[in-house]
Amino acid sequence: MGLSHDRTGRRPARSGEACTAGLGGLALRMLLLFPMPDSPATDRAPRPATPSAQPGPHPRRRSLWEDSGVQWPLLRLAVVLAVLGLAVAPFDVAVADWFRSSRLPGDLGKAVMLSEAFAHGVGAAAILLAAWLLDDRFRDGRGRRCLLAVVLGTYGGGLVTDLIKSQVARVRPRSLDFATVHTTLGTFATPAGVAGSNLHSFPSGHSAVAAGLACTLAVLYPRGRWLFAALAVLACCQRVVASAHYPSDVAWGAAIGVVVATWATRRVTIPSPDDSCQPLSSATLKNC
Repeated sequence: MGLSHDRTGRRPARSGEACTAGLGGLALRMLLLFPMPDSPATDRAPRPATPSAQPGPHPRRRSLWEDSGVQWPLLRLAVVLAVLGLAVAPFDVAVADWFRSSRLPGDLGKAVMLSEAFAHGVGAAAILLAAWLLDDRFRDGRGRRCLLAVVLGTYGGGLVTDLIKSQVARVRPRSLDFATVHTTLGTFATPAGVAGSNLHSFPSGHSAVAAGLACTLAVLYPRGRWLFAALAVLACCQRVVASAHYPSDVAWGAAIGVVVATWATRRVTIPSPDDSCQPLSSATLKNC
């Protein structure tokens, strides 16, 4: 028996063929609406390279000092401390005389005295050792150079103050005869019976170490800069409270520490944002 044809001459589709065609169309629509996941990496077409992966000129080297965002505040701080030293110098004897006969009350006095650890060479070494153990950025070759700059920035100011002390004699407040000395210039005289470290009041080496340590830590860890600054201020106050230095000694010593720390941290360069010596600032975290 022959098959019937429609008027156009085409054979009408059987019910099975119509069902198959309908299912095929439905499957095509499903594929368009819900595409299949990517095939394995071996069959995947190569993706275009991102702009950061494209080769280009070597980026400009940046230093820790530039990248932390605290460079100009540090320089301004050094100038302010130097001017402050000149401003408080006329009151050195009066302030030293008061602290020699008086002490800070209770826990405040204990906190100030304990803060000397932040300015002492051993205390600073313990803090730097903790940073070396906990911060992975000090592990590779450039990281070790970075650590060397941090050590130089911390202790370099103390070395400079030692050189100045060897040339400039000033009696410490604890060895000064306040009954005969009433002016700041009188503290630079060498009285009989006073020698050795008792003539090494100007400038304060502890203050230089405290300021240098605070600055280098602020460059490495900008988020903690206010904590480091507070510890350095307490350590500087401790030198006056303990009758080891005059206020001007502390201000000038801190200014030297800031200058040396700023110079030392500028020596460390990093070739790219992913370098291990780059500080973890907010800008760094955005680039990760």
